[in-house]
Amino acid sequence: MSALKRVTVATLLLYLCILPYDLSAQCCVAGNPTSSTDGRSTGGKNSLDISVGDMFSYSDTYYQGTKEVDNYKYIKNSYFNFSSLSLSYGLTDKLKISSDLGYYTGKIQNFDFGGGQVYNRKAYGLGDGSIGISYQIFTNQSKSFNITPSLRATLPIGTFDQMYGPVVLPIDLQPSSGGYKYEGGLMFFNHFENTDFSLISVNTFEYSQRINTERTNYKYGNLYNFSILGIYNISESLTGILKFRAQIRDKAIDDANNIIEATGGFVLFLAPQIEIKFLDSWKFSLQGEIPIYRDLNGLQLGNKYAVSARISKRIDFGSSAKTKNVIDESVSDVNLKHSIFRVEGLCDHCKERIEKTVIGFDNVKRADWDKETKMLSISYSNQINLDAIKKALADAGHDNDSYKAKDDVYNAIPECCKYRK
Repeated sequence: MSALKRVTVATLLLYLCILPYDLSAQCCVAGNPTSSTDGRSTGGKNSLDISVGDMFSYSDTYYQGTKEVDNYKYIKNSYFNFSSLSLSYGLTDKLKISSDLGYYTGKIQNFDFGGGQVYNRKAYGLGDGSIGISYQIFTNQSKSFNITPSLRATLPIGTFDQMYGPVVLPIDLQPSSGGYKYEGGLMFFNHFENTDFSLISVNTFEYSQRINTERTNYKYGNLYNFSILGIYNISESLTGILKFRAQIRDKAIDDANNIIEATGGFVLFLAPQIEIKFLDSWKFSLQGEIPIYRDLNGLQLGNKYAVSARISKRIDFGSSAKTKNVIDESVSDVNLKHSIFRVEGLCDHCKERIEKTVIGFDNVKRADWDKETKMLSISYSNQINLDAIKKALADAGHDNDSYKAKDDVYNAIPECCKYRK
C-alpha cells in the first residue's frame, strides 16, 4: 500500500474513532425502526395475519433545537433499507399474540471530509425480533368504541458490535439493538356510526435496557409515541389513512452514567397512507412519513422522510373445516327442504358464526351463507322454527329480514365483522 493510501485510510479510521457519540443521528437508532402499525384489530379467533414490508429512510440535514444547521459537513447523509416479517394470531376474538422480525439490507452513512473525498460506512444484517400480546378490555355498549392495551418485548437477536476494519461502528448503525426493550401500549378505537370514518389513538412507552457488551456500554433514552389516525373507507377495497405521530425520546446515558446532551428530543410526523384490499383476503398498503416539526437536543442529524410498503394476507384456520364438521353431509338433497333469506355479515368469521348458529337447531342438516350475496341457504328435514333461527342469528350479532341485532351484541363482535355503515 502506498504512503498516500496509508495516510488516507488512517485519517478515515481516526475520524470514525473520534466522531463523538453525542452526535447521535435522531433519524436512526440501533435495532428495528419504530413500527408503522396503526393498532387496528386483526381478525378474530383462529385468524392469522402474515405481512411483509420494506422501509426506506433518508436523512441529510443537521438540526440544533428547531433550527437547521449547515456548518457541520462530516456526515453528508445517512439512509437505511429495512425489511420485516410480521405475524398476528387471534387466540380469541379479543386476545391476540404477535411477533415480528427485521433485516437491514443496508444501513449507511456517507462522509465528506472535503477535497472531493467521500467515504461511507455500512452495516447490514438481522435486526431485532419481538413478541407481543394485546387484549380488548372494554367495548362501549352503545357505540363502536373499544380500548385495547398491549405489551411487547423486543429481543436483540441480530447483528450487534459490527466492525468497520478495526473500528466498532457507532450504535446508530448497528442492525440490532444490543439490549432488550420493553413496550406498553394503549389503543383507543372509535367508529362513527352511519359513516365510513373511524378514529384511532395509539400510545406507547418503550423502556430500553442498557447495552452492555464486550465493546459497547450505552443506554438509549426511553421512547414515547403518541399517534392519532383518521381512517376513511373510500370503497370496499380502498381505504385512506392520515396519521399524526408525536415522538419523544429521553436523552441517552453513556458508560459512566453521564447524560449525553445531544441525544433525544421531540419530533412530530405526518404520515399519509393508502390501503388496497384485493383477492378477498390480501391487502397492500403504501405509506409516507415526513417530519413537520423537530426540537432536537444539541446537534443531531434529523430524518428527512421515510417511505414504506407492506403486503399482507389473512388466513382463517378452521372456519370452513369447523363448519363442515357440524353439517350433515350424509343426507341426500332429495330428502331435504330448503329456505333462503338474507343475513348481514362481512367476512369468513361471519360465515362461521352464522352457519354454526343455524346448525344448532333441530332438523337443520346444512347451512351455507354466501359472503358476496349475503344470502343464507338452509337445508332441513321435517319442520324447523324459522322465526327462532332468525332471532338466534340476531342474538349472535347478525341483522336479517326479520330481526336486527341489539347494539351491545353487534358492538361485541370483532372489528373485521362490523358490516353496518
